[in-house]
Amino acid sequence: MKKILILLLVLGSVATQAQTSDQYLSLFNKIDALVNNYIEYATLNTVDQPKVTDASVSRFIGLFTSDHAMVDFDMKKFIPEVTFHEATCMTVKRYCEILATRNPTGLKSVKLIKADIDYKPLQRENKVRVLLQKKMVGISLKGAPLESSDNTVMMTLIVSDNMSTVKIDSVIIVDPRIMKRTSAETTDEEQIPGKPARPATPHAHSNVSHLYVAINAKGGTLSESVTALDFTKNYNSVIGANTVYSAPHFSSGNTFGFDAQLEYYFGKKATIGLGTGIAYFSQGGTMQMDNFHVEYKATDAQNNTYRQVVTAANAISEKIKTTSLNIPILLKFKTKFNDKWGFAADAGVLFNLSVSNSYTTNAAFNYGAIYAFNVSGSNANGQHYDGAAVYDQNATPAREDWIISGANYSADQIAALNGKGYNVGLNKAPSSNSGTVSFATGSIGFIVQPALTYKISKGFLLDLGAYYMSQSFSNSANNKNYLLTDKVGSYNSMLNSLSGVSASSFGINLGVKISII
Repeated sequence: MKKILILLLVLGSVATQAQTSDQYLSLFNKIDALVNNYIEYATLNTVDQPKVTDASVSRFIGLFTSDHAMVDFDMKKFIPEVTFHEATCMTVKRYCEILATRNPTGLKSVKLIKADIDYKPLQRENKVRVLLQKKMVGISLKGAPLESSDNTVMMTLIVSDNMSTVKIDSVIIVDPRIMKRTSAETTDEEQIPGKPARPATPHAHSNVSHLYVAINAKGGTLSESVTALDFTKNYNSVIGANTVYSAPHFSSGNTFGFDAQLEYYFGKKATIGLGTGIAYFSQGGTMQMDNFHVEYKATDAQNNTYRQVVTAANAISEKIKTTSLNIPILLKFKTKFNDKWGFAADAGVLFNLSVSNSYTTNAAFNYGAIYAFNVSGSNANGQHYDGAAVYDQNATPAREDWIISGANYSADQIAALNGKGYNVGLNKAPSSNSGTVSFATGSIGFIVQPALTYKISKGFLLDLGAYYMSQSFSNSANNKNYLLTDKVGSYNSMLNSLSGVSASSFGINLGVKISII
């Protein structure tokens, strides 16, 4: 009985009163106990003594506002000599007198068949109406068993202003045709004022709202698999034997995001649905290139040809922050374990609208130069230079080549040469160590998120679960003629050396659903 009645609580119909949820919960428990006691005490029997006793009568009367409150009892089924008026409507006091004097054995049992509670009058009249359909079985004065027909009664409860007490005002027999709907038809749609309340059964599906607004927040880890070009080949006449290059790799990723969706569920039980909306993600991590050294043909400010030598002063890392906007198209499922707890799952695709990356780098480079000269004739050393610089493609520079590097010159000397127009420098950071890179849009990703659901109130659900998301991005438009650096102070983000990024994220999802209809 208790579980049946609790499942019938219509929280939404009383939510506008200026009372706390704890007061309502206490009130519902009182009403539940009161109806249970009515069913139990209507027999006027104690557990250990199957006779009508003063104690059982007192307990029964104590459920009512007064002993003059009206009580239903089809007494004619048990005591034929009562008047018609007495058989259908009498005071609590008269009811107890008849049972105690004419039917001392009382009723053997009261079986509840259906029950429903209407809380709508509570807002206006401090009343709650309860419909009960029950079957009562008793024993005649001669000891023969008697069974009444099904009785449908309307019980009116009076609630105090502060919700501290609940009493029965009346229990009246009503037309049994009111209880015409079966429990299989029970829903949580709001009852129309003045219409009969609907029956309910344990475990009836109690959330049949179809349209929801959902807001979700996500947080978790991020991993990225990147495809990078060997951009060292873009350098002019690069000396492959002297090239040292490690492809970028991603680590320490994290994801934070939120989405707002409109969800619609189909059918009477509203378990399968579709959802769409807008999703925003902010993702971070570190892109790193462990080694970089390249030697290639270049021309200086005086139009001299020489060999440029560029070496990363340390492992290059970029702190990356990626933001993206997406439209999710999701297939949705939800079901209930009981009146409070349930399960939900979403699965579908993400259509990317925009994606932008910002970066901050720690990059620093050593820029060196090697000048070789044409030789003709001889001099005191057996060699003659005509002064024309040439590009020496040999992996090992010639002994006569002019090598400008930190091994041969001090930092001050190299700085002085840089001031004269030579593209040389030691541990030189980019003139700007931050920037933005946009990837191509229009990619399609995938997301799945299972969750436990908790009903806070009617039409207001909390989701707590996990998510997994996978999405790929293209960046081929930014790869043409890509160079990491060539001039002192220049820098091109490693992100532009990537032809593609495949990102995967998983973590915790926390959301709310608010029913619209």
